Amino acid sequence: MLRHPLDHHTSPAAEPALPWALGRTLPAGIPATATTPVPAPRAASSRRRRLWELEGHAHCPVVGVCLPLPALRRLYEKSERESAPADDYDFHCVAVARCKQRSPLAEAVNKALDRRFALDIQRAARCKTAEELQAWWDDVRDGRAMPGAFWATMTHPHCTVPLAGQVLGQVHMLQHQVGMVTRVEVERFEALIDENAVLSRQLASAQERSTLAAREAAARIEELQRTVVQLRGQLLAADTAREDLRMRLQELESTRPDLPQRTELQRKVLELREQLLCLRRARQRDD
Repeated sequence: MLRHPLDHHTSPAAEPALPWALGRTLPAGIPATATTPVPAPRAASSRRRRLWELEGHAHCPVVGVCLPLPALRRLYEKSERESAPADDYDFHCVAVARCKQRSPLAEAVNKALDRRFALDIQRAARCKTAEELQAWWDDVRDGRAMPGAFWATMTHPHCTVPLAGQVLGQVHMLQHQVGMVTRVEVERFEALIDENAVLSRQLASAQERSTLAAREAAARIEELQRTVVQLRGQLLAADTAREDLRMRLQELESTRPDLPQRTELQRKVLELREQLLCLRRARQRDD
């Protein structure tokens, strides 16, 4: 029967099968089963523990939670001087196995985590008892600083075996919750992708209609501009003709001083002719 991976209180006689024993191919260089003796009770010490000094079940969550996989790959290839396994799960298993002992990778990861979470380590150092450390962990474990607080707590001199087991259990459950939230977020993301595709099609259709309307408006504006040019030409021609007639009239008036009187006489003659025509028509009706 497989034990719970966070159970620290079972017999040390048999270590649980590693995850790759459950139908996975064993990464090269890693034994099919591993036995990790339960650490002896800790002696009081003011020194922080190092990665390879943690309980056997702590390395998997510490490596998986506290350090991004790309950064871990870089540390592995630099410290171990070999290529990391391509499969992420296989690489994680190999890295965890190397970190359980004082290997070049374990030392590199330990230094990297100390640098990455230096501020969290300083804050945790203010805790002088296991109770204070537990209270500090409870305050920060649900926030963004959880990975740093996790590392600072697990390596703290006052982190007892029961407290370490409690912290590991809480981190284990947080990982489940994060996984569930991630699945929900993935579903929401996929829904947003679908919605974005619909909106993109609608936007493209609206842009096409807008482009067509803009072209029609541009053509109408161009036509109106041509009409305006034509009307301006006609107006200019009319102004020119009017000015020409005015100048001719002035010229005639200057050469024929009696022109106004003659014009007035012509108008009167036309009026008299119209009156005479009307009288003739009236007489014809009377006859």
